[in-house]
Amino acid sequence: MAEDFKVKLIGNISGLSVIFDAMPQIAVHHTAKYSAIEPSHLIGSYYVYDNSPSATYSISDIKLVSRNPKEAGENLKRILTLKSWTKSYFGKTENFGAAKDDLSQWLGAPPEVLTFSAYSTGDSRGHIYNIPVVLSSLDINYPNDVDYIFTAHNTGDKLGGTPFPSLMAISLSLNEQHSAQDYESFNLHKYRNGILDNF
Repeated sequence: MAEDFKVKLIGNISGLSVIFDAMPQIAVHHTAKYSAIEPSHLIGSYYVYDNSPSATYSISDIKLVSRNPKEAGENLKRILTLKSWTKSYFGKTENFGAAKDDLSQWLGAPPEVLTFSAYSTGDSRGHIYNIPVVLSSLDINYPNDVDYIFTAHNTGDKLGGTPFPSLMAISLSLNEQHSAQDYESFNLHKYRNGILDNF
């Protein structure tokens, strides 16, 4: 599948991105909540609409394939980035090089909101395109029935020589996270036609 249509997550603060090379299984869960009104002696119930909770996304069977030290290093960075997206901006804020790594201005902020896309681009939206989400769970399985490959040694890289499985499966859960402004600009007609930004 073309690179543009792959499953990708991008951090809205850090600018870091995770793009999965192999297409995972994605389950999208949409619900509408209703309260039941149950008059005495009636043979049924009336349902009154309450609200529509944000969609949730379960992404499973994410295969991280490492055939050489370079790919092992890239997959290790994917894992570390995903893990970091479950943590708030807490603790010390030493800068490790690039200006974008300066976390002091975000100290105390919750985990960053991510932008989630899959099977869609700006020209071909159709499915999941630029949805703001939070990473609510991450499951990492370290298998014991595959070979482990050492990551590549690069200058100044402290992760070089780290063993990484040649095949690893992970899964994660995402929750839609819209701003008040997003909700105010909601348009059911655009949403129904798959052209509403961020939904």
